Amino acid sequence: MSKKFSKTILSSAVAGLMLVSSGAMAAVTPQVIDLGSGYTVNVYDNNHANILKDGKDIFNGLGGVLNTQTGKITTLNITEAEAALQTGSNPQDVAYSISMPSDYPVLTLDNIKNLTPEDITAIKQNVESVAKVITSKTAADYNQAISNGMSSEAALAAASSANGGAMLHEFSRIGTNITNNTKAIQSNSRQLQEHNARLNDHQRQIRENHEEMKRAAAQSAALAGLFQPYSVGKFNATAALGGYSDKQAVAVGVGYRFNEQT
Repeated sequence: MSKKFSKTILSSAVAGLMLVSSGAMAAVTPQVIDLGSGYTVNVYDNNHANILKDGKDIFNGLGGVLNTQTGKITTLNITEAEAALQTGSNPQDVAYSISMPSDYPVLTLDNIKNLTPEDITAIKQNVESVAKVITSKTAADYNQAISNGMSSEAALAAASSANGGAMLHEFSRIGTNITNNTKAIQSNSRQLQEHNARLNDHQRQIRENHEEMKRAAAQSAALAGLFQPYSVGKFNATAALGGYSDKQAVAVGVGYRFNEQT
């Protein structure tokens, strides 16, 4: 099979990826969003879209199907797709979806209409760079690395190394562990804050109980200072001041002695 013929079949297969794997996009009239400067976005009812420049797909045979719900882009590695074609496999089977790095525009439906030509150029360059290095076998590790906060450049560099697939997987695993540890630390911090809040509440309650105890002791001391009349048949009114620690209390009472014992 000639290389030219292979490229022709591959281009047709990629066109199939655009039209078939995304849910019969061609069978539905899309909503067209005009971004200006010749850029338009065709949005379909199945949450898929593609970006065009002067009516032509900007990804030029790399798939480039946007999922407007997840913000991911479906693409493929041309070398891997050609190899699949040579073995009689369907090149669509090696297509994969990639996540956009956090510093790129979010490609959901609400944000697509705000894309600028500069945004589209950056997105196109990123997809082209990814499609040269990442395959369907390494796409999951690439997406995990991006999800962990690794830059696309760093992930592609790891994937391009001599032991690329294993290196990217290791970076992805380490990144996931760091993310999980960070979440665990944040969870423990929240628990410590909750425990600290409860401890502060207990300490406040102890202080209030201590204050109440001191007030009760001062009242008891004041009551102990009241005395009865010395003579039988006598009535008296008396007041006493009592204190405990920094608390003071005044007790006022009346007394009447009925007999020598009372």
